Amino acid sequence: MIGGLQKLYRGAVACAMRDVPFSAIYWPTYELTKKLLLNKYKMNDKLTFLLSGMIAAVPSAYLVTPFDVVKTRIQAQPNIYKSIGQTANKLWA
Repeated sequence: MIGGLQKLYRGAVACAMRDVPFSAIYWPTYELTKKLLLNKYKMNDKLTFLLSGMIAAVPSAYLVTPFDVVKTRIQAQPNIYKSIGQTANKLWA
């Protein structure tokens, strides 16, 4: 096997650093927005789900984009970017 498991899972920690905060922001925001739209504005179910998902995705995606960039760089250019810390420092500079 060329590269082995280490290359298969390159960037997995950075991926988790993106996905965990995204979910922690997205799902509570989605549920809160859904309840507000259903209870206060009496919107129909399909439109409520669509708008709640759109509203919840904005802050979630915005706040985790730096982690996504780090993950993508580590996975796409492994010869240049070796670790999460080094990648973040290079991007910050």
